[in-house]
Amino acid sequence: MGLLLSLMTEINMMLIKDAFGRLLLFVHYEQKVRRLETKKAQP
Repeated sequence: MGLLLSLMTEINMMLIKDAFGRLLLFVHYEQKVRRLETKKAQP
């Protein structure tokens, strides 16, 4: 029982880290795109 619980906790932590990493990557990418768009908008 204890082993299964620790395994589930490990998996949850990995999933949370993965989701957080994707979120950070998405935010970073979105900022890059926005910066490019503002550069294009300026004459």
